[in-house]
Amino acid sequence: MKRRPPRCPLDRPGRRAAPRPAARGFSLVEVLVSLVVVSVGLLGLAKMESLAIARSLSGPVSNRATSRPVAISQTPTRSGF
Repeated sequence: MKRRPPRCPLDRPGRRAAPRPAARGFSLVEVLVSLVVVSVGLLGLAKMESLAIARSLSGPVSNRATSRPVAISQTPTRSGF
C-alpha cells in the first residue's frame, strides 16, 4: 500500500510551511480612510455650491437696496442746492 502525501506542509515533521507571497491590494482600513476623505471633500463642495447660490440670489436685492438711496441723494432737493 502506497503512503499518501500529507495535505499540509506542516504535517511533515521537521518541515515548515513555505512563506506566503506579499499581500497585494488595499486593506479595509485604507479603504475606510479614503472613503472618509472623499466624503469630507464632497461635503465641502456641496457647502461651497450652496453658499454660491445663496450669494448670487441675494445680489439683486442688495443692488436695489443700495441704488435707491444713491438715486435719491443725487436728485436735487427743493431748497435749490
